[in-house]
Amino acid sequence: MLASVLESYRPQINALAQSWLARGAAQVSLWEGRRLQAAWPQENTPPGKVVAAPLIVDHQVVGELRVVGIDTPGTRERLAADAGLISALIPLNRDLNSLTEELVEARDQLVALYELTQVLRSSITLEQTMDLLTSQAAALVNAEKAFFFLRLPNGNVHTACSPEGWDGPAGLQHVLAELEQGSSPFVSIHRNDPRNTIGLNNLLIVPVQVAGVPFAAIGAADRPGGEFMSSDIKMLQTVARFAGASVENVRMVAANVELVRLRTEMDLAHQVQVSLLPEMVQAAPGFDLWAASQPASQVGGDFYDFIAAQNGVFTFVVCDVSGKGVPAALLMAMARSVIRTDLNHQDSATPAGVICHANEALYDDLSSLGRFATLFVGQILPGSGELVYANAGHSPVIFLPHSGRARLLQADGLPVGILRDTYTRDQVLPFDIGDVLVVGTDGLNEMRSTSGEMLGHERLMALLESLAHLPAREIAENLYTAVRDFGAGALPDDDQTLVVLKRTGV
Repeated sequence: MLASVLESYRPQINALAQSWLARGAAQVSLWEGRRLQAAWPQENTPPGKVVAAPLIVDHQVVGELRVVGIDTPGTRERLAADAGLISALIPLNRDLNSLTEELVEARDQLVALYELTQVLRSSITLEQTMDLLTSQAAALVNAEKAFFFLRLPNGNVHTACSPEGWDGPAGLQHVLAELEQGSSPFVSIHRNDPRNTIGLNNLLIVPVQVAGVPFAAIGAADRPGGEFMSSDIKMLQTVARFAGASVENVRMVAANVELVRLRTEMDLAHQVQVSLLPEMVQAAPGFDLWAASQPASQVGGDFYDFIAAQNGVFTFVVCDVSGKGVPAALLMAMARSVIRTDLNHQDSATPAGVICHANEALYDDLSSLGRFATLFVGQILPGSGELVYANAGHSPVIFLPHSGRARLLQADGLPVGILRDTYTRDQVLPFDIGDVLVVGTDGLNEMRSTSGEMLGHERLMALLESLAHLPAREIAENLYTAVRDFGAGALPDDDQTLVVLKRTGV
């Protein structure tokens, strides 16, 4: 105690001793109990009368200030005053040392927190982040054990423990439940606390706030030298704030990585689906053909196809599988494969026959998934001015005769996948020069304006009447533009696919 004071205030105490020597004292000395701490001069105690004054701290005598060889009037009073001065330095020095230690510890903790933030920047996975937080939390509060507990929105629980192999949360579920209820900002229990069911010397747990997570907590246990102090609680709460932000960032990064992966896969699926759509071909002599498809998402359930048979029959198909996205795209690929195989291997296949075979092949898959597909199949026979078609629940199919008003060609059968048997029949449509047939999917007529109003069949037919004089490609392009303008540029709710066939006669 006195040694520390002498080290810190030696110049001042030396000056005090020299003033006594100047007044005639043979020696001045400081004692702590029976131990000599310092003497001026340092030689053995000379003979002479010894006068002493106690050093009192907190009402206890901790040492003495002695002078030898002087006992003039006022000596004892001044010696008592000097002893009181040195006594006052003892608690002051103790407090300063304690403050210095706290500042050093705070500095070390700040450095450790800074290092923690730097290390966390390189952590990629949730497991890595939790492991780092756990080990750093133990070091920052000088605990032998630490753990991190995290319950995700899906109910899955993740834990990390230090040292490896210790599973604190498994035996502390009741304490974690208490903290989760929010009755207190932290839980601190000692060895004899009835909640301490796994024999820890002490335990401190604080909650961790992570956006979108029902509950998370970080805990430390078995701090050597006694219970956790208020500074430990504040430090663990600081770590908890770091932990919440770090876990949230890792989860956001993981979500973004997953989103990028999904986008990449969707882009690839879109490329594959686009590759399935045929290139434009010459339909038949005297006919102008154009087709296009715009999925509502990156992949969809619409498709069109063209097949020119060796016997000169030209067949075109428009199909709309119910639903959107990947499931509809997979069913679309199945339907395309079935229909294309049927047409490529049966030159005599009629539109109704194609639909019947497609229903037989796809019924089990579609019905088990609660899906269906509308299907329009049209054929141009060589040397004929007629169009043979079959319509299984498909709409809109709009016919625009060159000398009349547009009209809908209604379906005479249910979509594929509704019933095991189909009742669709072949229909014959006279097709004169200047006539136009537009086979679309419902993403066109169901396009909505900003007020929620649907485009509808009537507006769609009116648009087509105003475009019927144009070539097939321009009809399609202008129709898409008009539909997009009606929706004020908004993304469609459903896929938009169409085939435009126009009789030119040349």
